[in-house]
Amino acid sequence: MESHRVGQDDGGRLSQSPILFLGTEHRHYSRVLEMLNARASSYRVQWCQSLSLGLDVLARRRFAAVLWDSRLAEDGLVDSLRMVVTQVDAPVIVLLEDDAHATVQHCLMAGAQDVLSWREMTPDLLHRTLDRACGRYAALRDRRFREGIDSLTGISDRESFYEHVAQAIRRAERDGLSLGVIYLNIDDFRRVNQSLGFRAGDQLIRMVAGRLRDTLRGCDAVARMGGDEFALLVDNANELYNVIEVMRKLRRAFSKPFLLGQRSVTVRLSMGAAVWPTSGQSVDELLRHAQTAMHEAKLDEGAGFRFFSDTANQEVQYRLELEADFRQALRGNKLVLYYQPQVDLESGDIVGMEALIRWPHPEHGLLFPGDFLELAERSGMIVPMGYWVLQRALQDMQHIREAGFGDLHCAINLSFRQFQDPKFIETTIRLLLASEVPTHCIEFELTESAMMTDRQHTRQCMEQLADVGVRFALDDFGTGYSSLNYLRKLPVSTIKVDRSFVEAVPEDEDDCALVRSMIDMAHSLRLHVVAEGVERPAQREVLRRWGCDYGQGYLFSRAVPLDELLEQLASAQQATGTDSGHG
Repeated sequence: MESHRVGQDDGGRLSQSPILFLGTEHRHYSRVLEMLNARASSYRVQWCQSLSLGLDVLARRRFAAVLWDSRLAEDGLVDSLRMVVTQVDAPVIVLLEDDAHATVQHCLMAGAQDVLSWREMTPDLLHRTLDRACGRYAALRDRRFREGIDSLTGISDRESFYEHVAQAIRRAERDGLSLGVIYLNIDDFRRVNQSLGFRAGDQLIRMVAGRLRDTLRGCDAVARMGGDEFALLVDNANELYNVIEVMRKLRRAFSKPFLLGQRSVTVRLSMGAAVWPTSGQSVDELLRHAQTAMHEAKLDEGAGFRFFSDTANQEVQYRLELEADFRQALRGNKLVLYYQPQVDLESGDIVGMEALIRWPHPEHGLLFPGDFLELAERSGMIVPMGYWVLQRALQDMQHIREAGFGDLHCAINLSFRQFQDPKFIETTIRLLLASEVPTHCIEFELTESAMMTDRQHTRQCMEQLADVGVRFALDDFGTGYSSLNYLRKLPVSTIKVDRSFVEAVPEDEDDCALVRSMIDMAHSLRLHVVAEGVERPAQREVLRRWGCDYGQGYLFSRAVPLDELLEQLASAQQATGTDSGHG
């Protein structure tokens, strides 16, 4: 007999305990066969000499164990082993040519049930290892059943998921948070069973469960609810957008096909979501409503996911359309910058301005940063948007200088996500040096939280930009939790007192004492102070007496387009009868 023919054992007989040997050479198969035949054994061996063919056989037939010769690895030892372990419902024993401790550990961590060395393997050792591996695997399946783990996939089962959600609801009630439940189904799964067989269907279910588990955050629970249906818990989902992002992340993850043996299978998911407490108060309600939304998504071909409730679906649709519109606006140069002057409180001169982005939406009118910055952050468009703002601000600053107002600075907001861009420093310096605007006229504003994110990297970036002349301002000062000792080490020249502290000045004594102490402290550190939200003459006067350097707010001007800013500068210059750069 040709023992490498798939579907036969050593005597052409069916076996009670079939073993699949995955190896490249007949002599290795013969050695395994001889060792098993050396003792009266219930194990019978089949041989596959390619990994893809072996996976195809595993999809169609159940085996008691898999003996895998590590020399068969096609994509590296660990990656190939992980692929085998993920797709087989049986213990995998690795046969190593190299029995180095590190290699053994890597195999065990990748999911091998045991590891044997070709050099040390004997008939008794092989039999004992197979018996032990099969026994341990059977015990593992029993324990999973008792612990609420789905025996096919290794993830939570229905009952365990119920308890996960119940606990999450109790936490959400206590902490005033929200949570989401996503119910999903594999589209056209019946087609896989009909065309490739039920073993292949089980294999695909295991692979889908593995990809779900790998894609989700550590705090999210995933469970198999039965058949080809799964459920996910999105814990701490304070905003609807968090649940949307999870479903979009899953859609991206499942765009990559699965390899079932020698066949490539693309899986599409239909997903429905329900959010506690608006879409259901109990576990049963949440799951039922999420399942209802999933069926609606399946009926609405191409939708991919739906929320339970028309209101939620309308909001989701609005957010998705707004994100698509924003991407198009950014690419099409449809955004604009407005400028809000910063005024010297002693002289009344305009000394600079803050660049503020606006979006003239064709349907929704002029949108402010609060309407679209969150979607820009979450979608990653905040980074190219930041470069666009810098480039446009530099162009506008050049126009301002050409109009005769050269001694002004421009404050530009930075997001902490921009610091995470590997090309942030290189691109920013290139844009700065390509402009004719002196770098000392540019001031980057960062919030306390941005400065405290990845401190060492942030500090290095700030120092590199400071080396070319850029200045930095600490925005919304007093609202974060930064250490003054840490701030002293950063190249910051200005702090901006948040409007929440300024609005009650001079009426509220506590806020007055707090703002005055901020000004004194900043001056002791040789920093300039800008007060935000100055709207009344009384506020300006008190801040001036306390020594606050600059003010910004509606008392002086709202944020205006470039042409209006130039008019303000020209009017101020005529009123003072000067031709200086301050206006």
